[in-house]
Amino acid sequence: MKKIISNNFLYSLRFRMLVMISLFTVFATMVLGFYAIYLFEKTGTFQLEHEGLLLSDTLKAGLYDALDKKDIASIQEYIDNLVSLRKTNDIEINIYFLSEDGKSSAVVASNNEENIEESDEEEYMELLETLETDKALIYIEEHDPDDIEDVDKTSEHPDYYLREGRVLSITTPVIIDNRKLGCINVELSLASLDQKLKTVKNTFWAGIIIEILIIIIGLGILLNKQIFKPLKILSKDMSLIAQGDFNVQVHFSKKQDEIGVLAKAFNSMARQLAHTRNQLHKYLNPMAIEEAYRKSVTGEVEPIAEERFLTVLFVDIVSFTTVAEHIGANNTVAFLNRFHDLVSSVLIDSGGYIDKFVADEIVCIFDKQNHADHAVNAARSIINVLNNVKDTDPVKVRIGINTGNCIIADVGSPTVKKFNRTIIGDSVNIAQRLMSITEPSTALLSETTFNELTQSTSDIHAGGEYHLKGKSTKVKGFILKINYNGED
Repeated sequence: MKKIISNNFLYSLRFRMLVMISLFTVFATMVLGFYAIYLFEKTGTFQLEHEGLLLSDTLKAGLYDALDKKDIASIQEYIDNLVSLRKTNDIEINIYFLSEDGKSSAVVASNNEENIEESDEEEYMELLETLETDKALIYIEEHDPDDIEDVDKTSEHPDYYLREGRVLSITTPVIIDNRKLGCINVELSLASLDQKLKTVKNTFWAGIIIEILIIIIGLGILLNKQIFKPLKILSKDMSLIAQGDFNVQVHFSKKQDEIGVLAKAFNSMARQLAHTRNQLHKYLNPMAIEEAYRKSVTGEVEPIAEERFLTVLFVDIVSFTTVAEHIGANNTVAFLNRFHDLVSSVLIDSGGYIDKFVADEIVCIFDKQNHADHAVNAARSIINVLNNVKDTDPVKVRIGINTGNCIIADVGSPTVKKFNRTIIGDSVNIAQRLMSITEPSTALLSETTFNELTQSTSDIHAGGEYHLKGKSTKVKGFILKINYNGED
């Protein structure tokens, strides 16, 4: 079950939206964050470059005479005094002089005594390059980790220059009176800047993690309330629609967003479907309609045919043909509709459903619990209702009731896919035959129906045995008769 729920969540719209929005937000934040770190690094490096160049210019100005005379002692003293003013030992100053023949160079003064030696080939070529172009040579180099020593931060001048990290090297040419004497090399440790960058990056990544959590939790709550919860309600109500319940109405249709528009459309659809079904009930068998809905859900395509034990009631108007001949077509239809309206209301209120109207005849089915009792009560009510119509002459009816096994089937043409839900079988024929032979204002019950009754039968009397058309043996019947004066 947990695996199924997990898989459903992974494929859900909620999960995909959260992932999509989270990835987009994180991506945008990372781009902006990396750009901010890039600008921070560029700004810090630029400041160090500016500091190095300013220091080089200061050295050239302060050591002008000493450089011109190549007074190494004065140069060294000036460098030592300058470096001692700094709080941290994060800088190296090296003074290079070309040899008299110009074929080599050497460090003649430095705040790091270990650097005072002949230049190697790479340093010599850099010196020639800066003298040739008369421009400062600036680049960043990485220290060899094997040469790195731990920084003693407790000392008066922590030596950041020897720690692992990057170094900004600025080499400026020394040319006096067109004499190419050498260069001033200033190397600045980027360790302090790198430490700040590391702090910024750690803060940035922590912010990314916090942002993801805020997005997942906050956005999840917001989306759940504004989108997913309403959609879940809509989905549940749609499943009720699929099961044939058209009385559902969602309550958030007053929302002004797209969900509200969808809810309004859903409510309108539900009302229209309910109205359509009500209209269909006027013309088709309700059982057939509900069965059609059920088949649309289950996917069944075969016509139904099943046997049920139920009670069938037939009712028709006495001498209707004679009446119709004298009142004309329009009045006949109006008369029939009024009759059917009165009788149908009684039948439905009594728990039956109408199978069909055949001119002045109505066929009604009772298949709820104690269906024989419901059918007999319906017969009583029909006679009483018609008796109480005061504005016209009383309409007399015949009623036949039988209980037994009937076949409920879809009868029609499989070729054109047109069917009619109806009941057939010998039990149905018996009910119709009983109706046809009973006297006006009476209901004739079969013995089976009489035996199924659980209520009082004081107004029902044995009527004897009747020979019915199509039956080889006689059928015993029981008579329910109500006089129009209200007396049994």
